[in-house]
Amino acid sequence: MLNVILRGFLATLAPILPHMAEDAWQALPYEVDETSVFQAGFGAGSGGVAEYAKALPDDVAAEWVALRALRDTANKALEEARTQKTLGASLEAKLLVHTDDPVLASALAKCSAAGNAVDSLNFVLLTSQVEVMASADAVDAAEGVLARASDDELRLTLGIARADGTKCERCWNYSPTVGDSERYVGVCNRCDAALDAMEFPHVTSMPTPAAAPDEATLAA
Repeated sequence: MLNVILRGFLATLAPILPHMAEDAWQALPYEVDETSVFQAGFGAGSGGVAEYAKALPDDVAAEWVALRALRDTANKALEEARTQKTLGASLEAKLLVHTDDPVLASALAKCSAAGNAVDSLNFVLLTSQVEVMASADAVDAAEGVLARASDDELRLTLGIARADGTKCERCWNYSPTVGDSERYVGVCNRCDAALDAMEFPHVTSMPTPAAAPDEATLAA
């Protein structure tokens, strides 16, 4: 789980960048027993990365192994799409995923239901959107699929399509919600909420680009 990894990194980072580590700890989107990163300990045996890794249940560890294998397959398919010039950056993509592997299917279901903007599948796989499909046939029949991939060991069928919506000016993810905000022009709903939480000044219009100088001005 990402909370285990994140807490371990922050505990290890605390002696080097104490203020940043503490600020990040206070903003963790998970419930933690320690009120400060400096109560979490450092190193193996005292709450650091190794200790947190040991705390992962076997089933959770197996799910993350499966997710990493899925990401490897997705990355290869995305790279092939870039090579074929059918797609640019991975954030331009939406992944259509189906698996008959019970471990991976469980991991996909948990990430799809996370709802915390941290463990969501698109952040795990570094694409703008991920859609879990009901069957391999549904992946094959989906409209707009640019490339397909499969993995027998994962019992996986994967499709790559263009992401829905417009590119967010802040996070660069594509989203149908870009343009909905009345407070910040050009951002998605997630970035709108983040900017508002930071009390960032409202930006309701994009600046007009300066006009190019005419030939007379350049000659002068």
